[in-house]
Amino acid sequence: MLSLTDNSQDEIKHNGHVYVPNLCFDNVLQFYKLMDDDDVSQSDKVLFAFKSFYGQEALEHVVDNEDTDFLIEAVQIVTDYINEDPYGQFQTGAGSDTPNRSFSYIQDAEMIYAGFMQQYGIDLVEEQGKMHWDKFKALLHGLTDKTLFKQIIQIRETETNDIEDQKEVQHIRELQDYYALTEGMSVEDQAQSQDDIFAGIVGAVEGG
Repeated sequence: MLSLTDNSQDEIKHNGHVYVPNLCFDNVLQFYKLMDDDDVSQSDKVLFAFKSFYGQEALEHVVDNEDTDFLIEAVQIVTDYINEDPYGQFQTGAGSDTPNRSFSYIQDAEMIYAGFMQQYGIDLVEEQGKMHWDKFKALLHGLTDKTLFKQIIQIRETETNDIEDQKEVQHIRELQDYYALTEGMSVEDQAQSQDDIFAGIVGAVEGG
């Protein structure tokens, strides 16, 4: 997570080598997209993720040395890092400005882009390969209710049980259906899926 006093995690030391992960926001978002691809096996997801974060040369070095444990660990370290939440994991409701179960980096990409342009004047396309993940996530959580992105989250989070006006209830439910997240696409769901993937791979390695 972003710190104003400490440098962001930018290297991992292992067996005399230094591995520097690429934590640009677009690279991290590609990782989320990869983890959601059912056509890619779990083991290949880890290989592709390692290559994406650390580069082809680093992957070849680790594979040549048959250092499977480190390969998995290195991706797990980055995964844990990008999923860190300064206010607790996966808060929802009134206690969280942007509940992780109520939005998706992938499905809401256009609204996120529009929100950054509207509030900050930042073109995320131009920031690809430059903006660090920590900065992206901090700015994302700082988007106000004036942005459509936050308005959509509010729609998804709205409880209709206490609303007496049935026309309003119907309208909200129609909006909720329209803006509904695809099953498994929320940030919370994807983080849990990542945990399951690593647990399965680690179990297979230890069992083998």
